[in-house]
Amino acid sequence: MSDWPVYTPIILAAGASSRMGRPKALLDFDGISGLELVLNACRRQHVGHPIIVLGCAEREIRQLIPPDATIASNPDFMRGQTSSLRLGLSLLPKESVGFLIFPVDHPLVRSLTIDLLLNHTSPIIIPVCEGRRGHPSLFHRSLAQEFLALADDQPAHTVVRRDPGRVKEIVVDDPGIVLKLNTPDDYDTALELFRKAHTAKRWIE
Repeated sequence: MSDWPVYTPIILAAGASSRMGRPKALLDFDGISGLELVLNACRRQHVGHPIIVLGCAEREIRQLIPPDATIASNPDFMRGQTSSLRLGLSLLPKESVGFLIFPVDHPLVRSLTIDLLLNHTSPIIIPVCEGRRGHPSLFHRSLAQEFLALADDQPAHTVVRRDPGRVKEIVVDDPGIVLKLNTPDDYDTALELFRKAHTAKRWIE
């Protein structure tokens, strides 16, 4: 058994996707859903079984989730993403030394980016592409209580901005970290970028 630390992805997929008009987790990338792309990116050494937080369209999204994942059902998902994050963190396994916060609306993140995050040590590790911070970000377990203490109207970046000295930025060549899918136009842009890679396999390398 490996002595390397294990980090748990917390995949946030509970939102109503009101501007998109359909669940972001179910967006189709030539036969692969957005959620499946996120799950593929997380299949890395030292990354544990994911915690997936569901809310809107839970029944449909559940059909895409592998049996080794933990599902957290958030009946209060309309209260915002922070409520889903707190729920996911409440299920963090004891063996996890840290966690990835991974919103499902960033499906084109490459697995190489996650590898790069795992190769660094700092309480907070954030990928940066072309000068912009993106997702997912990596956090040491000691920060879980700070997120759990957030109110619904406090975004996760409240913790990130609390002490800049504990944040390490990692520059990556990955536009997927900043390509957030909020609207149908965003989806069209993402699908075009995905197709330029020719096959889904390119997005898990």
